[in-house]
Amino acid sequence: MTRLLVHIGHHKTGTSWLQQVLFPQHPLFVPLVDSAAPWNDALMRALVAVRSGDFDAASASRLLQERISRAQIRHGQIGVVSAERLSGHPLSGGYDSHAIAGRIHQIAPDALVFGVVRGQRSMIRSSYQQLVMEGFPGTIEQWLFAETWKGTGFRWEYYEFDRLLRRYQALFGPEQVLFMRYEGLIAEPGLFIRQLTEFCGLPEPAGLQDGRVNQSLGCLGTRVFRHLNHLRRTELNRFPMVALPHAVFPATKRALRLIERLTGSKDLLLPQGLEQEIEHRYAESNARLAALIDRVESK
Repeated sequence: MTRLLVHIGHHKTGTSWLQQVLFPQHPLFVPLVDSAAPWNDALMRALVAVRSGDFDAASASRLLQERISRAQIRHGQIGVVSAERLSGHPLSGGYDSHAIAGRIHQIAPDALVFGVVRGQRSMIRSSYQQLVMEGFPGTIEQWLFAETWKGTGFRWEYYEFDRLLRRYQALFGPEQVLFMRYEGLIAEPGLFIRQLTEFCGLPEPAGLQDGRVNQSLGCLGTRVFRHLNHLRRTELNRFPMVALPHAVFPATKRALRLIERLTGSKDLLLPQGLEQEIEHRYAESNARLAALIDRVESK
């Protein structure tokens, strides 16, 4: 039986580095999903781009088995399905994250499941910056405090990571699920990689590329792009009054990166009092998460 690792993200937790460096460079990991354009990947669309009542487990399972067959995975290798969208999405408050977990279990009940989480203050800030890069024209307050009774928008409970971890543990069993901290990847990448490869039953890789991948713009770049998004047609702003040519935005992003390198990139600051509110709001959830994660990491 082919061994499988399902990496579910989360967003802004080193996913690009894992997809572009660790998974393809380790000889025993075999990526099965086009990480450059997951929204066009048939398997990903079968898992996330359907309503709950329309999910076809048999069809999704066939797509997965076709990928495994084409990849010609050898003994000792492990196929990798990696897409941060599998953990939900910040813009929609992760409304479908638990449903996606059930779908993954239906088509790959023996898979190993791996996720990365991050401190909520930095994650919320980075998620907002990413949304701005994708075309969101609003302020962080407009994202955080918008009315969401129709089911879209920011949801505080999406960042209670222990909920999703418990969901996967209930489906797959605790021994098949590993959640780790993004802060650990930044502080001790060697230890992070060793724990992940041990979880997969693989040796540590040698000679991996260092450095961050897909680094966000800083405060200046985020502010400039937010205003430009009013003149940019995207999935997050479909009907701008005036739409500038698409080529303007990659060029602007390159220029802003250069300016931030020369002047010193500064992090986007959260509104006054919001950091304390976030710290208080997630204290109990983080305590529950720590009890689950620390037990694994201390083995």
